[in-house]
Amino acid sequence: MNLYDFGSPVTLSVNFLDPSQTPPVPIDPTTVKLRVLDPNNAEQVITQSSFVHPSVGQFNFTVTCLVAGVWFYRWEGSGNIEAVADSLFVITSTKFADAAA
Repeated sequence: MNLYDFGSPVTLSVNFLDPSQTPPVPIDPTTVKLRVLDPNNAEQVITQSSFVHPSVGQFNFTVTCLVAGVWFYRWEGSGNIEAVADSLFVITSTKFADAAA
């Protein structure tokens, strides 16, 4: 499990692959969505126009985390390929009162 400090930017990444190819090759889904759930169960949905797209099949998004605890996220690809990828990370707490400033 990945641990990050409170207030740290966390880069979430996914690599979509076409399993019908041997070996699987990178593919861009027609539509990509990222769902991020913070420890307070507040969900944020990020759309494709917000992602960094460095290469075919690869998408990145950076989240700044100001809530300590376990964060969940889910990449969803649809269209010419249907795929999902779930994961999680932990933001450690801090004793510094100005950390959220």
